[in-house]
Amino acid sequence: MCQRVSFCLHSPGLLAALYSAVSSAANANDCQQSYFAFGPGRSATEKMVVKSGVSCPTTVNTSVSSFRAIEITKPPIHGIAAVLGLHGWTYQSRASYVGPDSFLVTVQRIGVPSWITVSVTVTN
Repeated sequence: MCQRVSFCLHSPGLLAALYSAVSSAANANDCQQSYFAFGPGRSATEKMVVKSGVSCPTTVNTSVSSFRAIEITKPPIHGIAAVLGLHGWTYQSRASYVGPDSFLVTVQRIGVPSWITVSVTVTN
């Protein structure tokens, strides 16, 4: 079961996932994300608005077993994306950059990959 989250999707055969609204950013307005859900063999889009130079983590919570692998398969052009173990990923732009960015995350549970395109808007 999903616990301690604002929203949880349960659907038979669907790997339900969302990230928590908790952010390590000093100000909650510095890192904002949209909820998303994805399943084996499916793709999804996460929308992120983050202040330039601020780290913005995504922590994936599931109602099923944990992931076997999370990988940044297409890195962002204007910042850095890094995997946070088997729990999520984080993004941080270059300190002076403002504008759009994106990266691709591949998540595997039982050998079946899912793809999450993270669409980032970096602000002042």
